[in-house]
Amino acid sequence: MIGLAIWALMASAQGAQPAPYTLWLGPQVHVNDPYIIQKGLGATFEVPIAPILQVAASGSWFHIGGWDDLTPFSIQLGRENDVRPTVSRKHWRAELAAHWTPFTVTTDRMEGLVGLRTGFGVVRTSDSLRALQQEGDEYAEATRDQLHPTMVWGLYWDMGGERLRGRVSVEQARFVETISSTSLELHKDLIVSSGAVLRWGGEIPKIDWAARWAARPRIPRDGPPTPAAITIGPRVHVNDPLLVQKGLGGTLELPLAPILHVAAGGAWYRIGGWDDLTPLAIQLADENGVRTISSRKHWQADLAAHWTPVTFTTERAEGLVGLRTGFGMVRTSDNLQALDDEGDPYAEATRDQRHPTMVFGLYAEAGRPRLRGRLLVEQLQFVETQKSTTLELHQNMIVSAAVVLRWGGELGWSRRDALKARSPH
Repeated sequence: MIGLAIWALMASAQGAQPAPYTLWLGPQVHVNDPYIIQKGLGATFEVPIAPILQVAASGSWFHIGGWDDLTPFSIQLGRENDVRPTVSRKHWRAELAAHWTPFTVTTDRMEGLVGLRTGFGVVRTSDSLRALQQEGDEYAEATRDQLHPTMVWGLYWDMGGERLRGRVSVEQARFVETISSTSLELHKDLIVSSGAVLRWGGEIPKIDWAARWAARPRIPRDGPPTPAAITIGPRVHVNDPLLVQKGLGGTLELPLAPILHVAAGGAWYRIGGWDDLTPLAIQLADENGVRTISSRKHWQADLAAHWTPVTFTTERAEGLVGLRTGFGMVRTSDNLQALDDEGDPYAEATRDQRHPTMVFGLYAEAGRPRLRGRLLVEQLQFVETQKSTTLELHQNMIVSAAVVLRWGGELGWSRRDALKARSPH
């Protein structure tokens, strides 16, 4: 996202006038907490630094209720099952973010835009010690009120007139909270908001859609602008504290435009016994008697878009930096022996599963025009059912190295051309 913002700034730094100043005000609601639904009021002030890039300062204030903001599920746990969930309420948030608005829409009666938002900030929270039944506990009291650094990103949509519009936005705020001075909890708060947008100053750019359509990138009839490619190489899952799983992956990439490819990918993973467990997982099982959740991937398949906005060329090599995003499928199986759940009908029912996935990552490659090396770092997200009763969000970080074979198309560099350029004759 930061790379996209830098690219937008460089691409739009000349020519067009900057967009107007913007003030947004509206209600917000935290929607993805199973224990609490917290509502608040937010405001954002945006200052343009390029036609499609703004710097935004935001603030939010949330209502602190007693028991009226708890979900029915949370109340049921407390009354019927005597389970005390961790209830953490936000007081306020403050962020500084970059807003990138690459997509605009203009009609006879109204206009609008779609924007991306990413940044950082701080949030203040307080734990409900009454819900935790820890009132008077010195460890719980010590971490009752906290300030947390946060990372935020999201998507928003504006529609209306030139000066007054409506906005709907969805964003995620991530931070880590200390519970009762003993444990850490990762928050991934999903915030949905709506409100009014007031714009003033600047010049609102108009888009000539007919001219843009006529100037769209086209693939030449005599061949694609860039070569097709096939990759193959090893990969490893690196961010699981309990499991290090290795495999082999590959992709087939076909060009759609000079810097845009569609890629079909697949990977196969080795299924080991106990040899792919980390020392932490083995220590927990042997010394502490803790059975850890061990879920292994068998294979994955995905369809993704590859965008390569950055290229470089030297006399001896050439390369590029690319972004990758798409969706796919992954098959997993739980190690019931590690869970000590062999024969459990609930565990057996969800032992083998297929999950829809989302993938996104960054890669760099360098080498000759036809043969290169590639290094890829990507994240694979999916939700898995454990023992037919609970859901677990997986955010697998995959690192891979691959050989890239390219053919067809038109290559903009060759060693013969470089040698000719250096020759005085």
